[in-house]
Parts: sequence; C-alpha cells; structure tokens
Amino acid sequence: EGCAYFDLFDAIGGAGALARFKDKGMLSDDLVHPTWKGGDVLGQLFADALLDAYVKTPAPDDGVAVARRKNARVRAPVFAGLMFPAEERPVVVVKGASDAQKKPARRALSRFFEKLRLLEKGDTSSLANGHVTIGQLGASHTAGQMWTDAMRKRLGDRFGVAGRGFVSVGRSSKRLEASGVARSLEGAFEIADGREVVLGGAVGMSGTKVRLEPNAKFSVSFCNPVKPPKSRAHVDDDAAKNAAGTTMDAYGCGRSTGTLQLAWLYTPDMGTADVAVDGKTVAVLSPDQRRTESDFQFLRLRFDGEQTSLEVTVHGDRRRSSS
Repeated sequence: EGCAYFDLFDAIGGAGALARFKDKGMLSDDLVHPTWKGGDVLGQLFADALLDAYVKTPAPDDGVAVARRKNARVRAPVFAGLMFPAEERPVVVVKGASDAQKKPARRALSRFFEKLRLLEKGDTSSLANGHVTIGQLGASHTAGQMWTDAMRKRLGDRFGVAGRGFVSVGRSSKRLEASGVARSLEGAFEIADGREVVLGGAVGMSGTKVRLEPNAKFSVSFCNPVKPPKSRAHVDDDAAKNAAGTTMDAYGCGRSTGTLQLAWLYTPDMGTADVAVDGKTVAVLSPDQRRTESDFQFLRLRFDGEQTSLEVTVHGDRRRSSS
C-alpha cells in the first residue's frame, strides 16, 4: 500500500535489453552488474521517471511558487515511468457513503512530493533539518555509487543540494572518487560482512562493520578535484560537461561551511580514538562518553572550508577501537 514501482526491465527496453546493453559497453560480462556508463544510464532513467511523476502529480490547492529550481531537465522517460498500482484498481462506490468516504486515496509518494514542493518554494521551516532525506536501499547496484550519483545530481539540480550524503567506512574506492570523495584505512583492521555476522551482531548501513585495531586510522576527505573515469558516459551533453570538470557543486562542494556526522558503535572491549577535522583534533571517541540509551553513537562536527578531511586514529592501547 502507498508504494510506486519502477520496472527496470521495461525501462531498459524489455526482452533482449541485456545483450544490447552489453554490446554498448553498459553491462559487465556477468550480465548483472552495470559498468560506469550503464550505471549512469540507469540512474538517469530512474531520475526521469521520478521527476516525471512529480510534475504530473497534482499540487496542493495553494499552488507552487518555484524559488530554487535551476535546470529541471525533465524529460518523458524513454521506455517506462513509475507505476502506481493503487490507481489501477477499480473504484468501488458505496451507496450512501459520505463525501469523506468517497474521496480518493492519496497518491503514492504524494507526501514525498509535497515536501519537494516546499523545497522549491524555499519554505523549509516545516522540514526536518531544513531538507528532505532520501534513502536508497540495495545491493551492488547501490554500492557501486553510479546510480546514486546520477540521482543526486539530477535532484540537486532541481531542489537544491544538501551535501554528499552517506559514505561508509572502508578501503579506498575508485567509485567514490568520481564524486570527489577519497577514503583509506591504515594499520590493522577487520571488515565483517553483514552476511557473516551471527547472533544479532550490529552492522552499518552499508551491510558491513569495520573494526580498527590499536594505532589504525580511517581517513575520508570530500570535494577533492578528481575527474570521473574516462569510460563514464552521460545521457546529455550538459551532464557530461558538469561531471567531467573538477567542480563538485552537485555534492555540496560550493559551500564554505557544513556539518559532518560520524556514526560509531560502542562495544564493551573498545578503546579510544582521536577524531580530527582538517588535521585538528576536535573530539575523542571513548566508552566513558557514550550515550547509554543506545550502543549506536553519533558525533556531529562543524567544518569550515570547501575541501574537508576527517580522520579517526585509534590510541595505541591493548583494547580495540570502536566499530
């Protein structure tokens, strides 16, 4: 109930599409995972479908005064858009029903679209933290970043940019570099796959858990001037020009100040670690400073400057650090 659906099989052309995608260099040899080019195309197709549904969904009675729109680039989907199964069901009219009972149900995603309209009007007072948060849940197609990067760019163009979004702790990744993010792990560490964690062990949103040993360090930096891979393709010239340059405005890099939120997990045997922003220690992760209502801990940090780095360095004691 209340859901919309996107038929990816239809969107990429139906029967025979995988072979065509493979011939065009948009699909890997396993016929499952897209290449950089294919991931961008999938993200653009889904963005087209979402924005098309947004435009066609009736607005509230008070209308919409657009204040933040840049270049919407709304195009009718090439093959398929979002589907709203609830709207395809037959309407049952009950004799003697009140007007309230006769009123059709709200369209799926209508609340989400209403929040987007508030962003367009510049009215963020009723929005949590002044922005709209979107979570994309998935496996390798989501972890590969290409699909999410394309979506982030398209939605940011229309509704404004709120930042890079979630970045998991992990090894260096070329897929992250395309959005100006560089990360690394140094020293001894352990990465546990969520599929291997038993007895209710907690993992992060990426489905993994990273545990740093004494003297180990995790580093991540944002807004680095890294160009996307040459093999990356885009569905229009404007998107190609924006992505091929070294500016990263699509990821909130045009700002001089911002906020970083570090999530970590308390464990009984954890040690302590220093947290540094742009080389300056600003906090210490310690079991003595945790919130007792949950083992999940959050550290919110302000930063100044467009290009920002975060480092977590474990103290050299015998106990491990936080996960």
